[in-house]
Amino acid sequence: MDVPGVEPPHELPLEGVRRQAPRSSDNPTLRDRAALPLLSLAAALPMYAAGLLPLCYHALQPTALGEGLSAWSGAVAAALGLRGLGRLQVLFVASVLIFVPQDLLVDHLLAVLVAPRVLRYMSEAGLEAP
Repeated sequence: MDVPGVEPPHELPLEGVRRQAPRSSDNPTLRDRAALPLLSLAAALPMYAAGLLPLCYHALQPTALGEGLSAWSGAVAAALGLRGLGRLQVLFVASVLIFVPQDLLVDHLLAVLVAPRVLRYMSEAGLEAP
C-alpha cells in the first residue's frame, strides 16, 4: 500500500542467509528436551525462594514452632550427610535442595516429555495450541 510522501521500507539484503523453517513445538529436538528442564528450573527458582523465606522467618523465631522447624531442618541435612552447616544453610537444604532433584528429574522432565503429545492432541481436537 503506497502512502503519499512516505517511502516504502528498504528490504534488507538476505543473500547468503539461509532461513530456517519454524520448528514445531510438537516435535522437539534432543537439544530442546535438554534445555527445557534447565529453563523450567530457572522459572521455578522464585517458588523455591517463596518457600525458603517463610521457613526462615518461622524457624529463626525463639518459639516452640521455630525450634521444631530448626530441629526438623537439621535432621534433614543430617540425613543427607551434611553436618557442620550454619542455621541458614540448614534451612536452605531443608527447603530447597531436597526438592530440586525431584522437581528437575521427575516433574519438569515429565512435563517436557508429555507436552508434545498434549499439543498434538489439542491440534487434533481443533484447539489452538501455542
